[in-house]
Amino acid sequence: MTNAKCRLMLFIILCVFCTAGCVRKQKLPVTVEFRQSLLGEGVVAVVKNDTSTQMKVLITGSNRTTKQRKTWAVLLRPHGCKEIGWVQGWAFVQGETIIIEHEGYSPKQIVVP
Repeated sequence: MTNAKCRLMLFIILCVFCTAGCVRKQKLPVTVEFRQSLLGEGVVAVVKNDTSTQMKVLITGSNRTTKQRKTWAVLLRPHGCKEIGWVQGWAFVQGETIIIEHEGYSPKQIVVP
């Protein structure tokens, strides 16, 4: 193999390895809305699946001030929704962060209004 061919092969291999982790994932197809809790305190996050397939997601609520964090594994039915709030052990308040994750998509981060 010639020197030029070796350099070209090395360049291609480096490009493949260097860009392997750079593949952008699609946006997570969920919508998040908020409402006041009817039964207890705080705000309820309503997470809606915008697809026609079932999705298992991780939903994490966190508060920077108190350094508290809680994660739920949630199964979202096709075009269904799940509510997370006081009944599920977290009364969301303004400024807290919600992160929703699914391995096939980029995470979605929302700040409670």
